[in-house]
Amino acid sequence: MIPHIKMSKLLLILVIYISISCKENTSNNNKDFKSTSIDSVNAKKAEINSVNEAIGSNYTKNTKDKWIFENVESIWESTKCKNIDQYTSVDFYFSNDSVFINNVYTDDIFNGEIESDILYKKHGLTKEFILKKFNLDTPEKIEYIRNKKAFDKSSKLDLYFQDAFFIDKYLLFEKDGCVYKFKNKLFEKKYNHPTLNFPISSKEIEKIEPSKLQNKIFSDYNCGTESRGYYLKRINEYDIFILINDCGDFPYKDLISVKGNQIISKILIESDSWDIEKDEKNIRDETILKFKISNPFDITITQTHLINSKIDRVKEYKYVLDINGEFVEK
Repeated sequence: MIPHIKMSKLLLILVIYISISCKENTSNNNKDFKSTSIDSVNAKKAEINSVNEAIGSNYTKNTKDKWIFENVESIWESTKCKNIDQYTSVDFYFSNDSVFINNVYTDDIFNGEIESDILYKKHGLTKEFILKKFNLDTPEKIEYIRNKKAFDKSSKLDLYFQDAFFIDKYLLFEKDGCVYKFKNKLFEKKYNHPTLNFPISSKEIEKIEPSKLQNKIFSDYNCGTESRGYYLKRINEYDIFILINDCGDFPYKDLISVKGNQIISKILIESDSWDIEKDEKNIRDETILKFKISNPFDITITQTHLINSKIDRVKEYKYVLDINGEFVEK
């Protein structure tokens, strides 16, 4: 009888021990699970915050260069833009999520990215309007900022806009049926020369004095001096130039797309050349290239072949700039 009782006690103790061990393991597993879950959430939050900080940073992160008024356009012909002096006498700069008006901190902003169609619909805008009035191509998504105290009478920024958006090197916003365009000295420094109005052609560009282009990537066009040409515009993230090369026997112009400090693509758009050997035999076998570039960015190159100044044949080539910054034939 006694051995039986001892055996029962031993079994009871063993059961209790196993039960306690299981609870401890379960508790430890739960702790590990909770710890892993919290770490995952924190990592995800850090990732999201990192992305949010990156969005809009091109225009608002630690940038104290001032945005100053350039021009204004009415959305509707019946609307007259009023109080323009209010905008011509003001400047903005952004530092992360803070706004300074005339060097005085006033408000905080949200910044992010939005589909341009959604924002334009809200303000009664169209891509065609922005292109026609401001010579700017609207990308599918644009960086924008919004006043954290939008429609709050205590907000000084609200006197000017509730939200605004960036295209290329410009800040734009709509107020009372008018669209205001501001420029920034920081972005103007990159290419310190005027842009051209569209459409532009071989004939029209003859009347325009070329700019000196000091970027080293244009060294093939400098003929031992400074490179010369024209800055057309920025399309998405590509800067478009016309470069002049008059070093050799036959001067020519190239159309070039640039991203950062790299030439992405180029095409010959203007030249006048002939066969020198035939010319020595009094046969002028000549090929002339002329161009026309319209908005949106459509390129037409006309090739005219002449024999002794008489037109032999004429052919047109059409190009567009694709999403990779390459000039591709239609």
